[in-house]
Amino acid sequence: MCITPATLRLTDALPSRTVCFLLALLCMVCRTPAAKGGAGPGGWYLYLLAGTPTPDGIRGFPVCLYAVSSGRLALVRQVAAGLFSVANDLSGHLYVLSLGMGAISVIHENAPGETDVVPPPAGNAITPTFQFYTQTWDAVAGPGVAPGVVYADWTNHWTVTRIFGDVTPGQPRIVRGSWGLYRYLQCQGPGGGPYSFSGTQPGGTIEDEKIMAPYTLGPGVGYLGPTPPFLPPQAGVVAGYPDRPRGASVVADTARFFAIWAPLPAVVLQLPRTVYVLNKATRRWSVTRVPFQDLWPRLFGPWLATTVQEPNPKGRESPGLDNERANEVDVDTPTGVVRELPRIRGRYPEDVYMPGRLLLQNFADGRNMTIRTGQQDSEILAVRSDGLVLYRVNDGIFSAQIEGDKLSATTLVVKGEDVPEIHWAFWSNAEVEAQPTAKPVAGP
Repeated sequence: MCITPATLRLTDALPSRTVCFLLALLCMVCRTPAAKGGAGPGGWYLYLLAGTPTPDGIRGFPVCLYAVSSGRLALVRQVAAGLFSVANDLSGHLYVLSLGMGAISVIHENAPGETDVVPPPAGNAITPTFQFYTQTWDAVAGPGVAPGVVYADWTNHWTVTRIFGDVTPGQPRIVRGSWGLYRYLQCQGPGGGPYSFSGTQPGGTIEDEKIMAPYTLGPGVGYLGPTPPFLPPQAGVVAGYPDRPRGASVVADTARFFAIWAPLPAVVLQLPRTVYVLNKATRRWSVTRVPFQDLWPRLFGPWLATTVQEPNPKGRESPGLDNERANEVDVDTPTGVVRELPRIRGRYPEDVYMPGRLLLQNFADGRNMTIRTGQQDSEILAVRSDGLVLYRVNDGIFSAQIEGDKLSATTLVVKGEDVPEIHWAFWSNAEVEAQPTAKPVAGP
């Protein structure tokens, strides 16, 4: 509601004191944001990103951005033809690295319907490969550091390329970067699903109580963070390769927490894994046990979210296998675009047992809680600061509310054919352009 000439004409017959009161009230209304979950512009909309990284790198499946409309998926736009990886700078941008030539599609959370494609950088083309420790692809942001992504590849002598998240008039979008940017890393963790690939998780060499990227046979050059003073001397030793440098992988790195995993060579496949967590505010380290192997956890605020994995020496079948999509299918979307969907059944690793449990561990206060889904194909998509948890169970997405050390008010948010490919979620007050009837939901 805004003050217009018509509004002023309505006040002509009113006493001046009454007019002043009404105008002041109207000014307060104009400055007040719409109520969270309110209808129309100013309300909050839930956006969901669906994409499937294909480990063989041969065939890609379309990456699509959806909004929730009356309990159904409303297609906003197709973001890319194939997916290698997604990075989140935790400052309002998602970076979708396409399969093949390495074009980058930037999703702006304040304008998710707008297309923003950055072509591959000349002279240091991004060539995604599903091989560990051959390249880095990470988001950066921080004090004095504009949000963006940095990329380096061993085939280009580890030259760092920097891509900015926003367009600045008169300034190039792609510039030469430096390894000094890696101290401003923003790493939440990879998306879930059977095709989850953790090879893009940052890591480095352990040198003098520091972790230096990249992990190579020589000294690293980019400071990632410290190591805990009580890190065992054998941690990070590569099993079977005693002459190689010690290494550590970053589980998560945000403004609040820095979490690493440095495997012990004799127990490299033992679960759960030991994760070392630095609280950046208190500068104190802690140790937690996290049951993950192939599917890495993700950090949302202080909450580490893990799809539980257990050793599977007897080859047990994980629950929910019969519910998963057995074959590749083509689906017609509301806009007439045919969406290819991958097979899910049989794609999860068989060397781990997935009991259908989602684990939440709070790095700030030590709370732990478990969501029992009974379905191996499940993951936590988001945990908001107000305690709302968004999680996926096969082809359904649910919300629940954290209350103390328990979850309550479980609600089905959306169910659909393409839901199994959804691994990222965010809220925006930008009105859905492709489907203007999309239903707003409670905002953050």
